[in-house]
Amino acid sequence: MKSRSRLLLQTAAGLLALSLAACTAAPAASEEKPAEASGTYAYHIGGYDWGGRVDEVTLTLDAPVDNVSKDTFQVKETVETDDEKTKENDLTVTEAYLTDDKGEKTDKASKYVTLKLKPELDRGNPLYFSGKTGYNTWADPYTLTFTVAEGQKLESEGNPLTSVTIDEKATGKTTAVDEYKEAEFKASDGITYDYGLYEPADKAKTLFVWLHGQGEGGSYTTKDATNLKVCELAGDASFFLGADFQEATGGANVLVPMCPTYWMDPDGTKEIGAECLDYGYRESAYTKSLVELIDKVKKLHG
Repeated sequence: MKSRSRLLLQTAAGLLALSLAACTAAPAASEEKPAEASGTYAYHIGGYDWGGRVDEVTLTLDAPVDNVSKDTFQVKETVETDDEKTKENDLTVTEAYLTDDKGEKTDKASKYVTLKLKPELDRGNPLYFSGKTGYNTWADPYTLTFTVAEGQKLESEGNPLTSVTIDEKATGKTTAVDEYKEAEFKASDGITYDYGLYEPADKAKTLFVWLHGQGEGGSYTTKDATNLKVCELAGDASFFLGADFQEATGGANVLVPMCPTYWMDPDGTKEIGAECLDYGYRESAYTKSLVELIDKVKKLHG
């Protein structure tokens, strides 16, 4: 009986020793370490009645985030103005969500964040009208900055992100007029046009010709200041790509030629002054060459 008691005590002592050893050998729980993230952004320019506006931004981060809301980020633009200065404006985020690497919404943690921005009349415009050239032109600089709003928290796989740093310069931009195919045409009188042409998926014989305003002229010789994208965005040529216009016309090809100066220029020198008042009564220097371009495109579509 005594030996049995002694055996039980020895066994209990051995188990206790093993338990203490296991506790001693177990690694200490790792402390939760705050994380930092960095990334880049690209933006989309939509077409509106008052011109092009940045209406969507995609952030690409180097660490996945667990979730976002429209209140997570504050967005500010820095944009060139016509007096060669810059100004800053706050932009309004209307929606935010995570996407996968194909741009599809996801409820899983992701490195890709889409922010929808409110199109507004007085901000969000990567273009401006230059009083010096008489053309709409790309703003340079045009940059966006992103900060996590006060009181908002971001987490990456359960760990808090203490900071998010996004490169100042965009890695790319897409626009509402990207469906226009760009080409060049040289008329018999030597006048050269850059033009955009939209052809619907279902072949159509209708040709719609859109002539821009004075501020959307220019050519690729001045591409640092203006080009077809500027021409099409500033005058909202994206409208003609939409379902409303295409359904109303029964499907139409859309030709957007960019005049080297402006359409009512009588001699192609782009003279600006008091005599402009008389230009409406004089034949445009571009009448013949424009008709040649239209005839060429018409032949393409029978």
